[in-house]
Amino acid sequence: MVNKERMDAGLKPLKINDKLNQAAQQKAQDMINNDYFAHTSPSGTTPWYWFDRVGYKYVAAGENLAKDFTDSKYLHQAWMKSLSHRNNILNSKYQEIGIAVIEGKINGKDTVLAVQLFGKVAGSKAAETKLEIAKTVPPEATSVTPNQETKTPSVGIGGTEIESKSVLNTVSEKSEPAINKIYFIVAGLLTLVLLLTIFVNIRVQYPGLIFTSIIVILLIAGIALFNGQEFLNKGIDII
Repeated sequence: MVNKERMDAGLKPLKINDKLNQAAQQKAQDMINNDYFAHTSPSGTTPWYWFDRVGYKYVAAGENLAKDFTDSKYLHQAWMKSLSHRNNILNSKYQEIGIAVIEGKINGKDTVLAVQLFGKVAGSKAAETKLEIAKTVPPEATSVTPNQETKTPSVGIGGTEIESKSVLNTVSEKSEPAINKIYFIVAGLLTLVLLLTIFVNIRVQYPGLIFTSIIVILLIAGIALFNGQEFLNKGIDII
């Protein structure tokens, strides 16, 4: 999804970097282990510590964080509706990305954490011209939903681009498409049975049973139209 946004905007796609993946995983696990959700830990550990820890030599780096989501689509939408997070995703100067998604507890509440790290390694023309190391994280924002937009300062980092044809793998998510398919199969069969019931009982004139069957069919249709995933992702927190 990140690379689709970038290519739609005329930018080069990002390449997945194993070190950034490791750094993202370690940052996510640290938030679970130490019960916090922030760019800087309660002990003062900054995001850049995790880049250094895995040996990622950067001249530019950025971090997006999120929690309390069940579907990566809605998480991505929330990030794109926040100007500072969007600027990280669409920053033409970043070359690589690392992603981690883990489940755990924060403040005693079950949650899913996502860490998205962006980087530009030393050795490019920007580094050769002694570009000052640039780091960016979005402001410590509060809850953002897919239908909200937060207005935060724009972030820009200088540098050059590189060619890359890599496309990001799908972010792990908790949603289960198979369950939705089973639901629709069961709902379809139940609807068919109710329609047959109506057809049979019209002949013997049982208006009460016919009316009840029609109500149940309308309820099934209403449930089918209800977007449960969007409802579950109303409270996504991003920083």
